Amino acid sequence: MIKKFIINFRYACFGFLLFPLISAVPLIPGPGMAAEIYDVDPDHSAITFRVKHMGITFVYGRFNNARGSYAFDDTVPENCFIDVRVMAADIDTGNEKRDDHLRSSDFFDVANFPDIVFQSVLVEKIQEATYRIIGHLTLHGVTRFVTVQAVKTGDISFPDGEKRIGFESTFTIQRSDYRMNTTLGGIADQVELTVSVEGVRRRR
Repeated sequence: MIKKFIINFRYACFGFLLFPLISAVPLIPGPGMAAEIYDVDPDHSAITFRVKHMGITFVYGRFNNARGSYAFDDTVPENCFIDVRVMAADIDTGNEKRDDHLRSSDFFDVANFPDIVFQSVLVEKIQEATYRIIGHLTLHGVTRFVTVQAVKTGDISFPDGEKRIGFESTFTIQRSDYRMNTTLGGIADQVELTVSVEGVRRRR
């Protein structure tokens, strides 16, 4: 079963992490799709990371302004999808000089590779509220398959009909897999990412 949403977005299910464009392209379910669609709330979502500095300690940072959409159907995984995006230029480590260096061609090269995108390909429920997701992560102009585990962190429905649902995933990638090979600043190759998203159900 194949559903095409954006940029060769195919056969989807709920998935995570890591990563978003300047604005989310609306994702519309195909015929017969029963999953509810949620839009990522950037004010209550976070894409954070940590990476070791010179083998001594960890530097922490985040990508602000997450965007995207996902559909969730706990009983029929093939009715689900996720598309999460950020702008690489939105990196924030709490140090302006360091952030400017990370935006440069030494690292993210945001002028040529402005977007970080995650799009799910396949998902399976492995236990209650826990899902294994396979998807495409595009970073620094390179797209690779990643497999992550996501946990449903909560949901709530309000009297006015608004509904919210959240998920979180933590996983690691290697910078060198995405042609980010520089060793400047003593930054380690392995980066640990945590993606925590809260979505608001679209009104029908």
